[in-house]
Amino acid sequence: MKNFLCCILLLLVLFLSGIQDGYAADTPVVKAVLKWSRKAHRTEVHNVAFSPDAKSFLTGSLTELVVWDSVSYRVRHLLDSDNLKHSLSFDTYPIPFSQNGEYLIVETLDVSRICLWNTQTGKKDLEIKGFPSRSVIPGNLKQLAVAVGKTANIIEVGTGQVKQKTQFPDDIGSLSYAPKENKVFASCRNGTIYISETVDGKIIREVEMPDKSDEMVLYSSVLSPCGKYILTTTLDNCVFPQKANTYLWRVSDGKIVCTMKNYYSTLSLQPFPNDGTSFLTVPFKKNDLYLWNTKTGKMRHILRGHTEILSSVRFSQDGKYLVSGAYDKTARVWDVHSGKELLKLEHSAKVSAVGFSPNAKQLLVGCEDGTVLLYDIIIRVLGVADK
Repeated sequence: MKNFLCCILLLLVLFLSGIQDGYAADTPVVKAVLKWSRKAHRTEVHNVAFSPDAKSFLTGSLTELVVWDSVSYRVRHLLDSDNLKHSLSFDTYPIPFSQNGEYLIVETLDVSRICLWNTQTGKKDLEIKGFPSRSVIPGNLKQLAVAVGKTANIIEVGTGQVKQKTQFPDDIGSLSYAPKENKVFASCRNGTIYISETVDGKIIREVEMPDKSDEMVLYSSVLSPCGKYILTTTLDNCVFPQKANTYLWRVSDGKIVCTMKNYYSTLSLQPFPNDGTSFLTVPFKKNDLYLWNTKTGKMRHILRGHTEILSSVRFSQDGKYLVSGAYDKTARVWDVHSGKELLKLEHSAKVSAVGFSPNAKQLLVGCEDGTVLLYDIIIRVLGVADK
């Protein structure tokens, strides 16, 4: 009996330690230790990302892109506007590394050109006219989908040759490529998404926006990593949009899973985790994050805390956590399962870019004043540290 009471008391202590500070017993407790900080850029940091092996990390502004060594923090490669000849764009990929870390894909802002930079040599291996697909870069990067006007080209990376060409009815605003499924998804200016086969270039399906009109334009279109869903946002055709609608589509039959009036989604606010089971939207003119179930289209959580415009959101590779950055000068880490805020990091400047390491044990934060900060992340569940 005495031993039984001791066990009960021990369980009670563990439970109380788990709910301190308002956390449930199964909610992780996250702490951050600043490891490195540097004024890395002359202007606002637009992107931060770790390489797939975490041996290096990238920071980028409109005028330069720097690859750093993760151990020594020395510069491995510097790509600036002098050798690129044009300003950089970072709307292409949340993480501009190929999945095997061999290449960086860089899109120039003022002209439609894509450069593939070899991460080992720091030299440009290929330059292509057009803008690239906004989907995840294939691991071996043997082929790349590129849009030029109304045409989508499948490019052989080794030679730069066009392997397949598909002509669409209108100019392409956003392009996604699913190499395993042999499909290209083109979101055109006429408010229609076209799906084509990469084998023969034939268009096999058309999906029109429900609010297609001269007043509403197709703003963004993102393919889920699993290739089963497309998340699209339309905005009213104004200099300062007043309306936004977001739709989740099922690729297999072109049916709408759910409609979200007055919500938007963009690639800078990474909408899907790697497993594609959830997706994110933001209420128009608000600063909350809404997390939805992809299969059912039902809302899971509302992530409230930011007080100014959201600038960047990234999921951890395992989909358990997400980090958000905003102009309120904070970066926040959230638990995807419970929707709870686990960590708030305050900074002296607006936060413009955030990103986890592949194992979520480190966090990069980029700021408007060009500063980059690297944190070690310590995760504890019921007093057990994830070292």
